[in-house]
Formats: sequence, C-alpha cells, structure tokens
Amino acid sequence: MTKTGKVTESNTQRNFLTPSAMYFYGNGDYIDFVKKAEYSFSSGIDFTVLGWWYMNSIAGRPHFIGMGTGIDGTPAHYSDWNMYYNGSNQLTFYYYNGSTAIPRNFAWTPVVNTWYHITVSRNGTDLKAFVNGNQIGSTITDSTNFSGAAGSRPLRIGRWQYGGGTNGYLNGYAQDIRITKGLARYTANFTPPTSQFSG
Repeated sequence: MTKTGKVTESNTQRNFLTPSAMYFYGNGDYIDFVKKAEYSFSSGIDFTVLGWWYMNSIAGRPHFIGMGTGIDGTPAHYSDWNMYYNGSNQLTFYYYNGSTAIPRNFAWTPVVNTWYHITVSRNGTDLKAFVNGNQIGSTITDSTNFSGAAGSRPLRIGRWQYGGGTNGYLNGYAQDIRITKGLARYTANFTPPTSQFSG
C-alpha cells in the first residue's frame, strides 16, 4: 500500500466503533495498492465491489475505488474499472481502454455527511448497484471485460483523472472495503452489515 497526500485514520467520523475509517481531504489524497489479478474482472466473471463511504462534498466526481489511475495516457482515464459519483445524480461503474468508454450508470442522488454502503455486483450478465442494501437504477445486461486497459494500473482509492486530466477526489471517509472476484455477493435487496468485517 502506498499513501499519497494527507490520508489519515479517523476515529472522529467512522461507521463502526472499530476499526478506524480512512479520511481523505479531497485534494491530492489517495491510496494505491499493488496491481493483482484479483482486482480485474474478465468477461463472464462474477464479482462484487463494496464498502462504506461518506462524502463531505459531492462536487466534481468524487472517486470511491477503481482499478486504474486514469493518468496512463492522453486522453486520460485509462482504467479496468472505476466506481464514482458522476455529479449528475448517478453512481457510475466505468471502463476505458483508450478507445472504448463503457460507463454503467445507476440513478442515485446522494447527500453529504451521510454514510452509504455502496455495492456493485455482477451475477452472470446482470450488473446491479445497491446503496444501503436497496437496488438503485435498473439491472444492466453486461458482459464487459473489466480488465486489460493500457498502462500501469494500481488499485486506487480516493482519486482518478478523467476528461483529459481533471481530478476527481474523494473528500470524505471510507471504511470496510471489499472486492470479491468470482462471486456476486448480492443479487437482490439486502440488509447492510451492522458490524465491521471480522476476517
């Protein structure tokens, strides 16, 4: 893990009493994890990306998590996938390989200063998004190969670049993030966890 900027742990604003949340100041702050095959999803592979996020601001395109930096070329935003709020009342799960852009948008109008359990899950060819356990938007028929975009692609939390170089930073908190390759953990409405992960 590589921390950039002023990312800190927070016991002031956290969804669960333990452990600490990660606090992102919203300007130059992000965390990278070394690229692994487990973070990319080939066509036909079920997967789940989930976690708790809290936004102090919804300006711009706050970034939650993604496989790719968004700064591997011109135009920017090369990524196997990115999950972010797009500023237009949608949660977006996005792929871009330098020539093909595939945004999967789900209707959502977040508010600031609120913890959200956010999930994107693919089961077969059904791609769904859930906020606080409730499906948002429509089920999308999807067999995208969320893998193999050009350039270096660490797993990144808190920042990406889009539109040729504009930064989308998370100004807020993150906690209990989980990526599962090969399993759609949620396929219908569910009750979000009431305690932190135990293992």
